[in-house]
Amino acid sequence: MWSPVRSKQTQEAGGSRAARPFGPMQRLFGRPHSISTEVVLPERSAAATPASIQADYGTIVGTDVELRAASVRGLSHRADPGHVRQDSYAWATSDDRLFVAVADGVGSASHSQIGAWTATRAAVELLSSGLGDPRTLGRVVAARIGATARDLGLNPAALATTLTVAMVRIGDADAPWRVAVAEWGDSRASVFTPGEVVEGHPAWRRVTAETAAVLANDVPALPLHVEPTARGTAMLVPGDVLLVATDGIDAHLRAENPVGHGLGHSWTRPPSIAQFLCDVDFERVGARDDRTAVAMFRPARTGESDLVGGEK
Repeated sequence: MWSPVRSKQTQEAGGSRAARPFGPMQRLFGRPHSISTEVVLPERSAAATPASIQADYGTIVGTDVELRAASVRGLSHRADPGHVRQDSYAWATSDDRLFVAVADGVGSASHSQIGAWTATRAAVELLSSGLGDPRTLGRVVAARIGATARDLGLNPAALATTLTVAMVRIGDADAPWRVAVAEWGDSRASVFTPGEVVEGHPAWRRVTAETAAVLANDVPALPLHVEPTARGTAMLVPGDVLLVATDGIDAHLRAENPVGHGLGHSWTRPPSIAQFLCDVDFERVGARDDRTAVAMFRPARTGESDLVGGEK
């Protein structure tokens, strides 16, 4: 069963609960690139040429859980109309579970944006239908990508993409919530605890174990690599933020650097969608790839919001 995410506009119009304050759209961290920032659009908008920006936000119906999602065309793609956004994301809710998928089309694959789109949609569809085994999930998603490639008369390798999926079991307000993650390639899931400081830095931690760095063209990607490259679980306590992101963000997300500090400062509470987009589109030397983030904000316990920014 698919459940919608209630938009902030609907929420405010109905007046069912007090709206969270919207912060101003501002660049909170980072610095401009030295390369050109000219943006050239593709010749047309179509499934094969996804929009340069995709974003969603709202509250998951029946809960106080806030969701923010954004995918942005990377700086290295913006000045070339032949280079489209290759990232994709999708989510679904079913009963007491939230399913999230993000994918990063491999840059050297000619139609990887289609592979990323296919992978994320197939993943959340399969997860919400009850298929929870990562190995089986990888095989079925790979088969979907392969079928799409054949329909287009392409080699499946032309649709190569990473994939990361997360399943959150939404439970009682005071109990920890379990999140399970599986990864194919170099997209990652991380948990952030607002107000918690580790050696002077925001408390970002990856759900899966650190893996060795790989060259961009050597990323183990679907549909050729069906086995997950990493799996892990974590517990989300009240106030935690779950971030599922492609490597355009994750490669620069460290607790001790400006990205870790900047996102940690901005995401202590659910930001406005304009601010979230601005955060995802951070500027940092070397950060030229597409970047995609889906963030789930678990509500803090009543009275705990004032702890944000201090050490627990």
